[in-house]
Amino acid sequence: MQSSSRKLLVVLSGLFVLDLSSTPSGMIHLEDFSGTKLLHAVRNAKPFRLILSILAIYTCYALRALRWKVFQQNLGPSHFGTIYAMTLAGFAAVFLLGRAGEPVRPLLLARKEKLPVSGMFGVYVAGAAV
Repeated sequence: MQSSSRKLLVVLSGLFVLDLSSTPSGMIHLEDFSGTKLLHAVRNAKPFRLILSILAIYTCYALRALRWKVFQQNLGPSHFGTIYAMTLAGFAAVFLLGRAGEPVRPLLLARKEKLPVSGMFGVYVAGAAV
């Protein structure tokens, strides 16, 4: 294993342990979990509604990408496909890292579109204020 990948593994492990240690002990109730209830819920799920909800989620991501494109148009040229892909990557980072993943999207967009990072964080702040 290379040194950089080993460091990344150590950092990710540390973040995982930190996340587990910061979770309040009363929030996770494994004794309430029932495999039969889960199986019943999965068996009675309506595939059309699941597909419709997934389409709605990705449509919302597309709307966020369009809004980001409008906000950053003064920084330079950008492409919707790139913004959409980096929006998905940014929200995946938020899912994996929590609030620590928030700056990932502006950083990825700045790097991919070759735009200034400070301007991207300005767009991030402006988008959060709206």
